Amino acid sequence: MTKISPKAVDTPAAQWREDGQPDPHGDRYDCPRSALPKGHLTDDELANGIFMVSRYDLSLIGFQDAAKERIRWLSRQLAQLQAAPAQAVKTPCGECRIEQDETCDICGAQGPSPMVMARTAPPPPSPAPSTPLVQDHRKQRPAPAVDVAEGIASYLSDNPESGFWRSCTGCHETEDGHDVGHYPYSRALKCKLGGGCSECGGLGAVWDNLDYSLVNENPAPAVDVAAYIQSIFARAEAAREKAQRKFPQPNYVALKVAEEAGEVVRAAVHFAEGRLPWEDLEAEAVQTIAMIMRLLVEGDEVNGIIPPAILSASGGAV
Repeated sequence: MTKISPKAVDTPAAQWREDGQPDPHGDRYDCPRSALPKGHLTDDELANGIFMVSRYDLSLIGFQDAAKERIRWLSRQLAQLQAAPAQAVKTPCGECRIEQDETCDICGAQGPSPMVMARTAPPPPSPAPSTPLVQDHRKQRPAPAVDVAEGIASYLSDNPESGFWRSCTGCHETEDGHDVGHYPYSRALKCKLGGGCSECGGLGAVWDNLDYSLVNENPAPAVDVAAYIQSIFARAEAAREKAQRKFPQPNYVALKVAEEAGEVVRAAVHFAEGRLPWEDLEAEAVQTIAMIMRLLVEGDEVNGIIPPAILSASGGAV
């Protein structure tokens, strides 16, 4: 049988509290349970959710974040209760038979003891039948049902200029415009809900109040597409030549193509969220094109990728 050491039993709730240090999170957890991520779930419901969620489900990160926040919150609530002074209640010892103005020599209580009061006090009156001590909830009239979802949807329909809810790009994953996994549709918010993350606070949706009518009122000037593409390829060619001089073969160029393509996707998502300017997205695209050019012109000697033009020029030997 495994024995638990005293050290394991006495593990403190927080080491910083044992060391007399201030809370590293400040007053972040001085809030009601409902203000936490997934605060609409009880402690048991959240525990069941984190236990049952699949490791392949995109909502896993939302449950993990909510569980972490709930554990920290509960730990601080317990510490506050344990630190609160106990209310001392002085009661007779049960051995005393004191009268009204006497003092018990054993416990020091004054006045009549409960035993004396039980013998002398008249019994309390029985409650009236119309006011039972315990209300039977089955006999109470239920409150009228309130459709919160309909109320939110109605407000949004009546006030379209205020904004709208859209799926959170941080926890609602898509590929070519299609969901990767199952995401429920909220008829109140009129969008699909992601699994919950730090960007949306666990809700799965974010509020968008951008006035898109301004885009139509002030259209962007016409762009010479051919000239624009030519300038992009000119920048890419300059970047290719610079990279070739700085990092000559053998070089794992094919892997760099994948890396730069990932940077383009990241920049595109952040641009859509207003976190990066267009110039940053454009610069990542230029670097990706430059790596593709290197792959087609030089190949990737690390992974044995030799372009046919190089093989022909060298007579099949590299």
